[in-house]
Amino acid sequence: MTEPNDIVGYALYIEMYKPSPNSSAQQILLTPEGMNAAGYHTPMRAYYRDVNMFGRKRRWQQRSAAKKFREVDWANAEEAVQEIVPSVLNRLASITATGLYSLRAQPAFVEVTATDLNDVAQGKLPYKVMGRVNKCREKLGYPADPLEASAHPV
Repeated sequence: MTEPNDIVGYALYIEMYKPSPNSSAQQILLTPEGMNAAGYHTPMRAYYRDVNMFGRKRRWQQRSAAKKFREVDWANAEEAVQEIVPSVLNRLASITATGLYSLRAQPAFVEVTATDLNDVAQGKLPYKVMGRVNKCREKLGYPADPLEASAHPV
């Protein structure tokens, strides 16, 4: 159990599903910007992967925010958002715009600690955060297998 004082932010987990003869799913995890346990600033980072019938589960890819939240000039909000939002969100927007993918279930918000941000700062997938996500998946209506067609999108 994570102590409330250890929490530095919340990660967002989203799963998109494309039902078809060649079904596939997109899994996306967004970690917050914050200070890790060593006292260093860690930028917002997005992890994503494609799960399909042919390659099954691919390795997690990652993208970091170009700038720190506090370094962005907020006078022009549109440019500011482009500077802090990892490019994977542009990919997510294009996936949803096609209409082929739909949101699998409610997005999951899980706790992130300063120790988890150590892994993020080192470019690793924060496995403890993914463990928390996996605990939430069943309660939120996600299937055990991302390609399982029985779970209906939201």
